[in-house]
Amino acid sequence: MKKTIPLPSEHLVLVKERKLFDLLHNHDIVEPLEASGVYFKGNHFYVIFDNVQQVARIKNSLSLAKKATVLFGEPLKSDEVDGFEDIAYNGKKHEFYMLIESIPEAGVDREGEPRDGVFRGKIIRYDKHLSKLDSMKLNYKLDDDRKGFEGLSFIHRNGKSYLLGLCEGNKCCTGEKGKKPGGGRIQIFREGKKKWRHLGQLKLPKAVQFEDYAALDILGDKIAIVSQASATLWIGTFHQSKWKFADDGQMYTFPKNAAGKTIYCNVEGVSWMTPTKLVFVSDQRKPGRQPICCNENDQSIHIFRLPAAPRRARPVR
Repeated sequence: MKKTIPLPSEHLVLVKERKLFDLLHNHDIVEPLEASGVYFKGNHFYVIFDNVQQVARIKNSLSLAKKATVLFGEPLKSDEVDGFEDIAYNGKKHEFYMLIESIPEAGVDREGEPRDGVFRGKIIRYDKHLSKLDSMKLNYKLDDDRKGFEGLSFIHRNGKSYLLGLCEGNKCCTGEKGKKPGGGRIQIFREGKKKWRHLGQLKLPKAVQFEDYAALDILGDKIAIVSQASATLWIGTFHQSKWKFADDGQMYTFPKNAAGKTIYCNVEGVSWMTPTKLVFVSDQRKPGRQPICCNENDQSIHIFRLPAAPRRARPVR
């Protein structure tokens, strides 16, 4: 069996970061703030959460002034579905797409179990003012409601609209199989009348040895994918016309503390700002499962830039 050679990595350079509670302290918000996705548009960050269906618009200066932040939508009721996993934007129609990770295809029975054992991701469509328009399912069967789609990105080409859905587990699986690195998968969907129709999948290069996959974003021919468990960013060159990757890409690691411990433990969202700068958001630290040092940067928004001279990516093998 041919051994997979790990990709060399560069270090991301921190530009600025703040706790989301500090930015939203003047608004009526819930605790904790389980940030799960971010999209950069028009000098603002649009941030979504796992535990609410509200959307926060935050000035890219990360100003603490109340007028620099806006909350859209009503707080989630206890009997409603959980919040969102990622956010994408359709610049042609000026619409936002919010991703719900996984829901039962035919609802649940009295015991709360899915009636047919089938789960699918779901897209909630919003207009440019963040008013809800409708919802459509992603026509792809998932193993269960715990490990579904974690990342979402929109592409428009040849007059057609596509969504790319990033699976959380390797080979879109749960359990130990989903944790085995080297099987990153992106499912391709084309917009239909009643659902997003599944067209096929993109396989990430095997050199991307992530335990899980938390978010993705595309800028031109560059795709950025972040792993929460691996605390690493991967950037590759993506041929949209061929639905394939041109190279193995490049790894970028988040800074660690003085003791060499991981402090960016819960990064779940990513969005390009410029070709050399990206914004990320972080979920809440998992008490009892993650060390105290993970508190330092949880429930936060972070701006990083790429190092000045990244290594040249090697071709896909």
